[in-house]
Amino acid sequence: MLFTFTNKSAKQIISTVEKITEINLCENKILSGTFYTICNTWLRTYANEIDISPNYTIFDQHDAKEYMKLLSLNKNIEAFYTDYYLAHESILYSLYSDSINTCTPLS
Repeated sequence: MLFTFTNKSAKQIISTVEKITEINLCENKILSGTFYTICNTWLRTYANEIDISPNYTIFDQHDAKEYMKLLSLNKNIEAFYTDYYLAHESILYSLYSDSINTCTPLS
């Protein structure tokens, strides 16, 4: 198993190991890549055992902000706006992120 933190370093180390060993890591089912990629693979593989859907979606910061923007523009979701103020997606993202990271419910 080969773990690394960036796509660039993952490509480099996989290429180097394959050249040195003359083994195709993918064909030989040797788990290799970024920390994110490997954890994502494990989560999807064992999703049913930990009671989550294997069809989940992971948002990066940009995607999360765009989703918050869509939610804030939906007038049916009153939690995200008031009569006088429509919250910016960055503010919504920050509030949500803080809530998750501190295990504090939004209220």
